[in-house]
Amino acid sequence: MKFSIGIGIAAHGPHLTDAGMWLHEADMALYDAKSTGRNRVTSARPGVKACETLSAEFE
Repeated sequence: MKFSIGIGIAAHGPHLTDAGMWLHEADMALYDAKSTGRNRVTSARPGVKACETLSAEFE
């Protein structure tokens, strides 16, 4: 049996005002891991707030 995995991680910091923002950053890192190939672990971009990531997606 073969399988692949993508993992997105995000560090908690003072720029995150609630758990939802933290989860969103980890989720964006997960989507980045999935889009760049199989068997990847990707961390959220340091210094980029979740709300900035959201706005960049819709531009």
